[in-house]
Amino acid sequence: MNAAEPSEVSVVMASYNHGHFIAAAIESVLAQSVPNWELIIVDDGSTDSSQGIIQRYTEKDTRLRFFQHPYGANRGLPATLRLGLDNVRGRYVAFLESDDAWRSNCLEKRLLRLRESGADAVFNHIELMGDEAGKAGDLPLVEGVRERFRRYPANFYLGDKLFFVNVVPTFSCIMLKAEALAEAALIPPVSRWLDWWLWLQVAATGRFTYLDESCTFWRRHGMSYNRKRDVRDYFNDSKAMWRAMRQAIPQWNGGRLQGLRSLPALPFYFYLLLRLGHMAGMNGPMGLTRRILSKFGFA
Repeated sequence: MNAAEPSEVSVVMASYNHGHFIAAAIESVLAQSVPNWELIIVDDGSTDSSQGIIQRYTEKDTRLRFFQHPYGANRGLPATLRLGLDNVRGRYVAFLESDDAWRSNCLEKRLLRLRESGADAVFNHIELMGDEAGKAGDLPLVEGVRERFRRYPANFYLGDKLFFVNVVPTFSCIMLKAEALAEAALIPPVSRWLDWWLWLQVAATGRFTYLDESCTFWRRHGMSYNRKRDVRDYFNDSKAMWRAMRQAIPQWNGGRLQGLRSLPALPFYFYLLLRLGHMAGMNGPMGLTRRILSKFGFA
């Protein structure tokens, strides 16, 4: 099948050893109610059945474009997304992780919301799925995000919220104007928090809007990219993010981020307390406890 008109939305999918899930992810794009999209799949050196599955789909629909690193190398998520973004042709960019899926009206709803709100980026409500959906500790965050942002105006600046916690739970729930990502650096201080680093950069100048509809299915399973780690790793990751943000704030600190001018002077432990406080506000005290325990493998 050929696209009836030029691509309006470029969907970027990073693939790595999700052979059990990637067909469902691709099918959910094929099922979209709007036809003018392209799906850019970049495989990061998968060693399972992923590449064969992708190739079979590209033979059936020319809106799918398949890329790999030279020699089929494994380069990591930042380099994989960079390769995908370097090849987008649409006005908007949406991300879909290769183990997630969308409802069939996802792109249609997002496009409508962006046009009505005048925002640069939209993120939507999420429905959890998968064998760890009930025990991953992510439900309090998802519901906390919904409870907060469903009351926000049609579009808003997000920078002051993002400096303490990533309120966009997954790549698969966001879509942005391509120009909003044009100057974004994909070299994060913490690889697992690449998405957080991206949204911080977009929020420096761009406006966001929230779509209170569950357009995204977020799969939680034992092989999820951002899963269990130990306390020391979390502490070191938080410190690396804090240091990077301290250095970046003078560059990002335009009129929209004036309230953050004092952040670079904060001692790290005070920043960490503020971060935990924001997470508690988003998840609730019990939700935060559950989330922390799940991340460290205790629940």
